[in-house]
Amino acid sequence: MKISILFISLFLSLNCFAQSDDEQILPKVVIEGHYYDGIPMAELPKDFAISSIRDKAGNRALLLLPMKADAIVPQGLAKYEIQRQKVKNLDEFEESASLLTGMSKATMNTDGTQLVEGKPLPGNFSLKDLEGNPWTKQKLQGKVVVVNVWYSGCGPCRKEMPILSTWKDEHPDVLFLSANFQTPEVVQKVVEKHGFNWTHLVNDNYFTKWVGGAGYPLTIIIGADGKVKKAVHGTSEEIRAQILSTINSLVGK
Repeated sequence: MKISILFISLFLSLNCFAQSDDEQILPKVVIEGHYYDGIPMAELPKDFAISSIRDKAGNRALLLLPMKADAIVPQGLAKYEIQRQKVKNLDEFEESASLLTGMSKATMNTDGTQLVEGKPLPGNFSLKDLEGNPWTKQKLQGKVVVVNVWYSGCGPCRKEMPILSTWKDEHPDVLFLSANFQTPEVVQKVVEKHGFNWTHLVNDNYFTKWVGGAGYPLTIIIGADGKVKKAVHGTSEEIRAQILSTINSLVGK
C-alpha cells in the first residue's frame, strides 16, 4: 500500500498531548516490532517502504517495511519509542503489522535470480501442499502448470478464487497450483471459505519472492518444456482472459 507524502506529513504533525504514566498511547509509527510516537518526517529511516495498519477502531499507524535485507533503524529514534506495555490496542496493531511484515519479507527476492518469460524456472524448490505432500520442480516436468501466488490480505485474490476454480474443471490435463507464504491453517481457512479447488502450496518461500513490488496476485504459466510462458501481476477480467488464452494455446485448444 503506497502512502502519499502529504498524508505522512499531516499524520506525523498531529499535536501530541502529554500522557500520564498510566495512560495508553496510540502509536503513530511501527518499525520491526517497535512502536513510536511523534517521529518527525525528516527522521524517518531510509530504505523502508511505508504502509499503513490500523486497530479495530480504525486508528492508523504507519508501518515501515525494509526494502532490503540490510536496512537499518537509526538509534536516534529510541527517544520516540513507546514502551510496549503503554501501546494502546497493542495486540490489534501486532496482528496487522505481522501480516504485512511477513508479506514484505516473503516478497523480497534476495538471491539475485530472476523470473524470465521464455526461460526455465530458476533454481529449485522444496515445498508441501495442504495435505503434506512434497513438491519440487522435478514434479512439474512434462506438464502445463499454472501457479497462482496470493496471500490472505489480498482482496482481489480472494474475489477471483471461485472463477479460477472453474479452470480446473475445464482443463483436467493442466496442473493448477496456488502458492502462499502463510501457514496451512491460514490457507485452509481462506480456500474453504471461497471454494478454491487448486492444489495449495503453503509456507512458500519460492514462488512468492517473484511478487516483489509489482503486487498480488501473481500468475505464472509454465509449459510442458519447463519454460515460463507468462508471468503477470494483478487480476481483472481482461488479464484472466489473456491467461486462459495462453493456457489454451499450450494444450491445443
